[in-house]
Amino acid sequence: NILLTLIAYRISTHLAVIANLKQSIKLVLVFTLGCALILPSVFGTRMIERFSVINQDIVTRGSHTLTSLSLMGDRMIDHAFGLGLGSFPRYFSQLPDSHAGSLAYLEEQHSTFLRIGGDDDFKVGQRFTNSSKTSKMHISFTARSDSNASAYVVIARKMINNQLGYNPAWISKAVRIEGTKRWQSMDVELDINHFAKANWLNSQPLALLFINPNRGTLIDIDNVVL
Repeated sequence: NILLTLIAYRISTHLAVIANLKQSIKLVLVFTLGCALILPSVFGTRMIERFSVINQDIVTRGSHTLTSLSLMGDRMIDHAFGLGLGSFPRYFSQLPDSHAGSLAYLEEQHSTFLRIGGDDDFKVGQRFTNSSKTSKMHISFTARSDSNASAYVVIARKMINNQLGYNPAWISKAVRIEGTKRWQSMDVELDINHFAKANWLNSQPLALLFINPNRGTLIDIDNVVL
């Protein structure tokens, strides 16, 4: 009986050690998984860039707040509830140095063309389907401008919550437009091999975008062919 009791005791002791070891392994796995999820978010490229300009951001956000408060006027309802989401265009229109971009569809000789007013934050885009499944995208179009200007042609998987600069699924190319006020033929080839095929990371639709970063400049675009 004593021998059986000792054997049972040793077995129970070993089982307890194994159970504790399994619990420790689970805790280590949970901790490792947590670090794998948190560290890229805290120490990733985007966070490092954000922290590097935090002082500039504070000044910029403070200026935006003061400007927004100055737009309210004397209405008590504005001071109580704010100006609302629809006031974003008003913010630009009432700033003395505002340079909001513009978009217009115009007609000339029975042909409709796109006119983009310059601003680096204004982008005009259209979703499309890559039916050929190729990674080399050839874009041709005609363009004209009233002064020498550069424009950017962009293909991207457009993410709502991600700026283009931080979007891994995008590529762009600059084109030079002479200020002759005459239509000029443009041909651009972009290699989208690293995001041509949709997957669980890049499931957003492909989009073709045009950017006119030249403030005070108008660029006309027509006859776009993919």
